[in-house]
Amino acid sequence: MAEQVTEADNKPIELADLTICLAILVAVGAFTWSGSGFSTRYAPSAAVALAIELQFESFSGGTLEDLRADDGSKTTLCLETKVDVDFEQLRTKFNATPILPINNVDCTLKTVEGDFGMFVAMTSFYDPNGKPALHYELIDVRCESAVLCEIDIDDFGYGETYKLARENGKWKLIEQIGRWIV
Repeated sequence: MAEQVTEADNKPIELADLTICLAILVAVGAFTWSGSGFSTRYAPSAAVALAIELQFESFSGGTLEDLRADDGSKTTLCLETKVDVDFEQLRTKFNATPILPINNVDCTLKTVEGDFGMFVAMTSFYDPNGKPALHYELIDVRCESAVLCEIDIDDFGYGETYKLARENGKWKLIEQIGRWIV
């Protein structure tokens, strides 16, 4: 038996129907994205600044103020990065401290080979003016949300993970985990 086709079956799709379908598609996409967790390869400058400060304190047992020179000059930090960092914002975060963070590409380095116990070479870093500088490597920044990040920083001989949370507009240390040590 042949099926009957009515005029309603051949009616063109209306703009209202397309709008509803598009709205449903956008809503499903938004819910899928938000449910998957927020992650970024961009490093929040304030969180990175705190992790750098904690890395220094972990290594030296002191504070950033211990680096302040008698003449008021700043100590350069050559920061090697595997993630995008806004160095201008980072410098602003360190403005009141004796640290001047710069991109590692603006630094020079000198490697001396020899017998250094466990190491076969030692690398020293220098600022653009040839003065000795600190060196850290920002390995990764993982942010689950705008208020919770994990930051991995390596230094000579060891690496740390800093779990940070933003409370009342300020980043705070939640947990510090040693990732590796020589």
